Amino acid sequence: MGGGERKEGTTMSIGVLDIFGFECFKRNGFEQLCINYTNERLQKQFNSFVFEEEQRLYAAEGIRWDDVEWRDNSGTLEAIGGREGILRTLDDECRLPKGSDMKFVGRLHKLCEGRDDGVITADKKQRAEGAFVVKHFAGGVEYQGGTGWVEKNKDEVPEGLGEMMEKSSGIMKEVWEAGEVEAAEGGAPDAGPNRGAGRASKRKGTVGSKFKQSLNELMDLITGEKSN
Repeated sequence: MGGGERKEGTTMSIGVLDIFGFECFKRNGFEQLCINYTNERLQKQFNSFVFEEEQRLYAAEGIRWDDVEWRDNSGTLEAIGGREGILRTLDDECRLPKGSDMKFVGRLHKLCEGRDDGVITADKKQRAEGAFVVKHFAGGVEYQGGTGWVEKNKDEVPEGLGEMMEKSSGIMKEVWEAGEVEAAEGGAPDAGPNRGAGRASKRKGTVGSKFKQSLNELMDLITGEKSN
């Protein structure tokens, strides 16, 4: 790799990122939101790398250039992954005893009323049908409730499977226990009234929260290395 000096204990590598494309079908649900959120994050990184950094470099070197305008998608990222975003709202709905897709979408409709940027919208017809629209960098996508948002985000283990895996042996048990530890890391202490005295049980992380964590790690890796 050019014979340059390398710090002891470090390795050099080349990574190739192969991603799924932007998705917009007749009916869009939790999977499409996760996929499109990933593309939004990568688009933000692309804007920063291609436009912001290059123009900063030109300015530092005194090079004249014509300003290039691009759409800042920070609002969309905040609407999906922010503290009051779609994924957080879905997690909150999943923690309720009788959480449902329609209640989740209803909460999003209330969020629409508090936003003036037009990133999340729902007209009268969409509200009646339990749908909402997210304005992505590639265009608006209508997402439908009733497609398993809450169930997919919980990703609950079928009754009896956990006990069976606990009683197993060898690599199956090791894989199961490792997965339990990883799932618990994204959770929070359960402070509900049904918690037994002295028990420090943890609420398992949702699919959305774990997906977001993995995406954060990917973006840290991309921004921390040289991109081409």
